[in-house]
Amino acid sequence: MELAKKCTTHMEHVDWEDYESTTNAFRYIDFCPEFLSYYWIRSQEPYDGFEIIEMTKKENAWFTTLQFYSDYNNKRLRHNYVCPIVKVENEDGKWLMTEITLKINESI
Repeated sequence: MELAKKCTTHMEHVDWEDYESTTNAFRYIDFCPEFLSYYWIRSQEPYDGFEIIEMTKKENAWFTTLQFYSDYNNKRLRHNYVCPIVKVENEDGKWLMTEITLKINESI
């Protein structure tokens, strides 16, 4: 069974009050391992921020490549194993993010 479907099927039978009151995410690891990490950024810890490392204009859109960082012991640690590429377009006079894709560096 697909992992996301397995998690969904399991969580359909979990009492909300029981889930909300637990402080042990490991309770669900066999069914929902993504509960232990930020899946789309491939990390168990949130980052402190991001920097723009490249911007490219193509037709009426900007493609902005970001790099996450963490501040630790007065040093900025840049993480380059996952870089979001954000497509920004002008819609009705407002600049909006219309797509986010992830560039994964598997060699790290």
